[in-house]
Amino acid sequence: MTPESKPRRLIVTTCGTSTLTNKATGEISALVRKFANAGNEDEVERQSRQKLVDHIRERSDAMRAAPGLAHLAAMSAELNGLISLNGGQPPTGSDEHILICTDTWLGHATAKIVEDWLRAAQPNVQVLQVQDLKTSSLEEFQSGMTELVRWCDATLPGYRSAGYQVIFNLTGGFKSVQGCLQVLAQFYADEAVYIFESGDELLRLPRLPVTLTADVTVRDQLAVFRRLEIENGVPAADVRALPNTLVTIMDDFAILSIWGEVVWKQSKRAIYADEIFPPPVDNVRFGSGFMASVADLPADRRLIVNTRIDDLCTYLRTRQSLARLDFKALQGNPRPPSTHECDAWADADARRLFGHFEDGVFVLDALGKHL
Repeated sequence: MTPESKPRRLIVTTCGTSTLTNKATGEISALVRKFANAGNEDEVERQSRQKLVDHIRERSDAMRAAPGLAHLAAMSAELNGLISLNGGQPPTGSDEHILICTDTWLGHATAKIVEDWLRAAQPNVQVLQVQDLKTSSLEEFQSGMTELVRWCDATLPGYRSAGYQVIFNLTGGFKSVQGCLQVLAQFYADEAVYIFESGDELLRLPRLPVTLTADVTVRDQLAVFRRLEIENGVPAADVRALPNTLVTIMDDFAILSIWGEVVWKQSKRAIYADEIFPPPVDNVRFGSGFMASVADLPADRRLIVNTRIDDLCTYLRTRQSLARLDFKALQGNPRPPSTHECDAWADADARRLFGHFEDGVFVLDALGKHL
């Protein structure tokens, strides 16, 4: 295979704090462990904060001035994995990199050091700082991993369909995050790579032909799964029919577990393409003519309409604007009884969803052409 014919690669690297602790003094290592979950440097008492600030600067300078790749690999688990993945050579400009780190001061500082070194030879680098991805609280960690699953589902299939080889570099990062990403790699990556401790032998774990058999469960409990995604939590009594592995119960409320998120995301597209489903919440319903307006849609457009209905339900619950929804009032009275519209899709024959409020409930009147 010639260099020109090699697939483009997207390399997703988990970042921990090894770049700060490798070959560091015992005092610095202890401070990094102590304040690993601090959200920002202001949460660290002044004397310790200054020592860590100085160490971050020194370690960044040392990385830039490293005499060779072997020295860099010994300093940073993340770079050790990337250098080994590249056959002992520095990363090249043909790859794209995403560095995943916690939303903590030291987590972001570590990822920034790796990013700065990579950017010198590799301009296509970005840092993804995942909110709540910390190990001090099981509830926060669950929330952070849920966001990471959603990011994987929204981002990585697009790279793969564009011809990229997606690789998870799990040499760095916290073990709890590595374990979860190893599972996600079976659904969203072509392979995962790992190096044990400070060695240089790359373990490559290819994507297995994994298929989920939870389709029947999701279809039977579709409204519950949709509510679990739309709402912050549903009463635990409402999820009794779901397997325990798919939900996490906290204070008598249920949310999707990390595995539940994967099952839902992997099943959702095929199910949503089958037919138009009624809204799963009480404050949105179909008007008498709505189903007639979506009767002849192809599968890909049924998927979009179902997704937009969920977006609308989410917006009406949170009032947080969604750019892809673009919910707004109609000017004048161009399409009675509809008073509002939101986007369905913008390509081809751009369509909108039209509706109106009735006794506190939003009634979807029709899918129609853009006014």
